[in-house]
Amino acid sequence: MPQNSFIRVDDEIWIPRPEMLFAQMGSLLSPVEHLALALELCGTYTLDAHEPNRGASTFGIAPATSEEEIRAFLASYPQAHIWGMQQARSLAPLITDNSWSPMETSVATVLSIPVTNQGYGLGPLVLNKRFAGGTAFVGARTSRVPDILFAGTHVGFNYDSSDHLPIDTIAHAGLNLGLNPGSRARERELDRATRDARHKFVDDRRRDRELMAAGLQVISVTSEDLYEPGGMDALARWAMDRIEAEGARNLLAQRDALTHQDLARTRQLLLWSLLPGRRGDMARSELERR
Repeated sequence: MPQNSFIRVDDEIWIPRPEMLFAQMGSLLSPVEHLALALELCGTYTLDAHEPNRGASTFGIAPATSEEEIRAFLASYPQAHIWGMQQARSLAPLITDNSWSPMETSVATVLSIPVTNQGYGLGPLVLNKRFAGGTAFVGARTSRVPDILFAGTHVGFNYDSSDHLPIDTIAHAGLNLGLNPGSRARERELDRATRDARHKFVDDRRRDRELMAAGLQVISVTSEDLYEPGGMDALARWAMDRIEAEGARNLLAQRDALTHQDLARTRQLLLWSLLPGRRGDMARSELERR
């Protein structure tokens, strides 16, 4: 084994370092699961240890490792006989730092994985890179952070989850007021929920125009886009159009892969297999049967 592959917990227990863990898991995981693991290890969140597909995630933590450290580990031991090392090395160019959430990782993973592994083949990506503001718009922030950018381009996505705009909070506050008519506390609750939702909506629109003013083409991805059949294909096709319009890449192979129905079905299952809930469970079961 390469030196510095393990961390000593006590006299009898040693655990693999994150870089070693990534290499080893190449023998157990599919390419899409393997890359998703790398983005989690290099990200600022972690999945639930007992129920990774259903449990609560933890956010805002320090990354366990980085893309640079993983690549350095793999490059330093070219002759290391570790099961999974070959797949780990093939995915290393696609590893990127700073994923902020599991859903962001799911989108980034399927976009990055090559078409030979039933992905979209649009990696590598840049996640959550901060861009300075400097626009003259009223209320403009000093900087903005697009979730996903295709490396070497000005094209990207922002992921807006189902709870991104707190409409349910307004509905709940309205129901509470209906059950307690005339309650000043419930009136204030509804007013606060309405103002918070409006503030979020306005901030999103300002984000969009400030990113555009910075020369970026960034559109929103919703949870509905991920769960509805063909939703991600449509977004990937838009991204390919924009990337090729910039002259950044030749995406003939990626475009061809979008035309094959069997590949489209497998891509959809791969994406769903990374998502939480019943849809993810069903997709993982179907992939295992194939």
